Amino acid sequence: MNDKLETYIADNREDFDILEPSDAIWNKIDAKLNKKNVIRINWRKVMAQAAAVIIIFSISWVVQRQYFSPEKTLQVEQIPAVAEVETFYQTEFENKLQEVKKVMVSYPEIETGMNRDLADLDSTYVSLKEDLKDGMANEEIVAAMIQNYKLKIQILEDLLYKIQKNYTKKGKKQSNDKKHYKL
Repeated sequence: MNDKLETYIADNREDFDILEPSDAIWNKIDAKLNKKNVIRINWRKVMAQAAAVIIIFSISWVVQRQYFSPEKTLQVEQIPAVAEVETFYQTEFENKLQEVKKVMVSYPEIETGMNRDLADLDSTYVSLKEDLKDGMANEEIVAAMIQNYKLKIQILEDLLYKIQKNYTKKGKKQSNDKKHYKL
């Protein structure tokens, strides 16, 4: 069947070609192709979009300044109760540390372990302070900070007690200015 169709088209080709578009149609097509496309900018739309971007940036800047500026971040020293407790426990700790250092001269092997334990507690305390600065100023963090100081002081008191107990076992006299601490 294909052969008959091809034969018919080949025989009547001239009859098919008489239906060509006129020159006027080709001129219109040619004119449209040669015409430059003019891009029109809708300035109202562009200005509205620019205004929206400016408003968004302005709001984010204000929010950032209001809530995240360095002046607004909470400092441990700005909470009076925390600063007072920190000063109290730091003083207690320093006093105990001085007592321990006086007797620690005879026991340098204990000093290494003590320093390691205290350094661990110090790093924990620093992370607690950071949590407090990050705005998580709640009672649990303050209680954990106090507990940290209590642990540091307890370590020093335990060391003093054990050293003094060991000192008395050896038959040496205790000096009157040293205290015994109960666990």
